[in-house]
Amino acid sequence: MPVARTKGKAQFSPKGMGKVKTNNTHHTLKVNMRVDLIRSLGKDKIKALDAFAGEGVVWKSVQEQLPDVEIELLRIDKGHYTTPDVIVGDNRKVMPSLNLAEFDLIDLDAWGIPQDQLRLCAERAPGVPVVATCIMYPLTPIPRLVQAAGIPKDWTDHTKYGLVLFARRQLEWWDNFCAVLGYTRTTRHIYRGNKTKVYQILW
Repeated sequence: MPVARTKGKAQFSPKGMGKVKTNNTHHTLKVNMRVDLIRSLGKDKIKALDAFAGEGVVWKSVQEQLPDVEIELLRIDKGHYTTPDVIVGDNRKVMPSLNLAEFDLIDLDAWGIPQDQLRLCAERAPGVPVVATCIMYPLTPIPRLVQAAGIPKDWTDHTKYGLVLFARRQLEWWDNFCAVLGYTRTTRHIYRGNKTKVYQILW
């Protein structure tokens, strides 16, 4: 499927206050991607796993746009939320205890690179589409992703080689990692600023 590439701008707080970290940057895009995926499934009832749930803002908007679809949502988050649909904990520890194959889609809206979580999805629910957010920082070499691309482990030793040697090609390592896991199709949007944000659906 075609890849949509969009150039975005970094967000900053008022002068002197540093960068702003928000959990729902590009909210409309995230909602639309999930809505489009659900519509493509052609079901009037779906079961979804939100592994980085936060306060549930994105999925609330998804449900508002799909009033005729019954969405059964299981949420995981490290925070302390009291609603009964939230499992409080590290999703890397919770997900292995779930039957991931019973979900219609899995949401990995991470602040970072959800490589461990995506590997779990590929191993335990290979036919389930994944909606993922992947945020790459300029000087992070991502050793496991580099190794998945065929680069020897020793080459990722930052005491021997500069981080920038591998960091400049992070998106290529991520694509290769997804392919190694068995994901052969993607629809995605890429925003480049002080960090690279990739919003995508993986099958």
